Amino acid sequence: MTDKGLLLSEGKTWVDHARQKFIALGIPYSVSIRAEQWRDYASIIPEELLIEDRMAIEGPLVAILSAHQQFPSNDLLFIPCDLKDLSIARLEALLEKNIKHATADAFVYEVNGRLEPLCCLISSKGLSKVMSLVYEEKLPTKSVYQLFELLSSEVISLPLEAFPEFKNYNTPEDLV
Repeated sequence: MTDKGLLLSEGKTWVDHARQKFIALGIPYSVSIRAEQWRDYASIIPEELLIEDRMAIEGPLVAILSAHQQFPSNDLLFIPCDLKDLSIARLEALLEKNIKHATADAFVYEVNGRLEPLCCLISSKGLSKVMSLVYEEKLPTKSVYQLFELLSSEVISLPLEAFPEFKNYNTPEDLV
């Protein structure tokens, strides 16, 4: 089975589509991967932009915390490569919220009452809180959804019309 980030659409890998969003925003980026993905991703992305997941946690939270370990003083914007329809405007809004409401630990979207936790911005302060809980073995959940309940999070409600931007694709056929 091919890794989702390596699937092709419009002549580019899905991870390249995500990278282009960061480039359009003019902000640095890295790509979080599992150890077994290193060779495949290193063939298309400079190795200095790859972050190997090194936490003993399962699921998307490992990528978030591995990125924080690499950049402990940075607020981090996260997007998965399989949210291909996510607009740059949505990412800009998260960055803007972080500047205007710097007291929040995290910013996450909600569409039709449902959190969209894989597109979020988490402050270094918020990530440090989570990391402390991990080190103290007191993290009550490995769920990215529940992570926002642990932090001082600002939930940004969007109308139902925004839902298509958060469609999670799993195969190239889903794009049709």
